[in-house]
Amino acid sequence: MAKEGGCLKYGAAGAVAGHMVGSGHGVAGAAAGCALGVHERHKAEKRDAAQQQAPANQPQQAQPAGR
Repeated sequence: MAKEGGCLKYGAAGAVAGHMVGSGHGVAGAAAGCALGVHERHKAEKRDAAQQQAPANQPQQAQPAGR
């Protein structure tokens, strides 16, 4: 599964967006983007961990024949 971006990816996008808004907003945009990126990364890691534990807790289903 592809990993969501973290601080670098979202921070770069936030810096560009902040720069487009006006002078001096690039740094604020980068900080906000970085915070959002960290939040999204943690959310994705929790979701991945839950998916890895789910098959161990549930009985396996038989696969249909012919596939």
